[in-house]
Formats: sequence, structure tokens, C-alpha cells
Amino acid sequence: MVQQLFHRYFERGEDISDPDTLLDVAESAEMEREVVARMLASDADREALAEEEEAARGMGGGGVPCFVIGGRYVVQGAQDVETWKQILSEIDAALKNQAGESGAAP
Repeated sequence: MVQQLFHRYFERGEDISDPDTLLDVAESAEMEREVVARMLASDADREALAEEEEAARGMGGGGVPCFVIGGRYVVQGAQDVETWKQILSEIDAALKNQAGESGAAP
């Protein structure tokens, strides 16, 4: 879906806030158009999304993109492949260290 949204916005100049565009994208991702239409027309998941946003901001996330990994680690901004490898390696090491301290498997 993200790839389709980027394509439609940046390459085709479409309005990705338009419900019809969103429904077309959802359909292209094999989602049920009618279900997505009902969700777009309602406040479904609004509270859950607000809670996730608040949690991310509480962890220091304030930019776009912002990635929250495992509910504990925040990575802000677009990163290149090498940076992601380093970030994931550091998180892996931290988790293994925590598991070693507690005697539990990561």
C-alpha cells in the first residue's frame, strides 16, 4: 500500500487524501473495498491511533517517518540500509544482553 500511495502521489500527482483514491489503493492491495469504505467513513480505530501516536511522541518520536521497534526503540527519519543494519544490530545486542542478565531467551 505504501508503494502505491507514494506512486500515486509523487508520480501521478493524485490526491491521496481523496477517499476514492484510497479505496482504489486498498483494492489494489486486495483489501475489501466495502470494508475500507466503512472504516474511512467512521471514527473506527481513531482512539487506538491517537494512543499509538501519543506513545510514539512519549518515546521521542516527532518526525516523519518515525519507526517504533518492539514498542521500545524509536528511529526517526529516513535511514539508509547501512544505518538500518547498525540500528538493528544494536537492538539485537541489547536484547541479547537483557536476556543474558535475566536468564531468559530473547
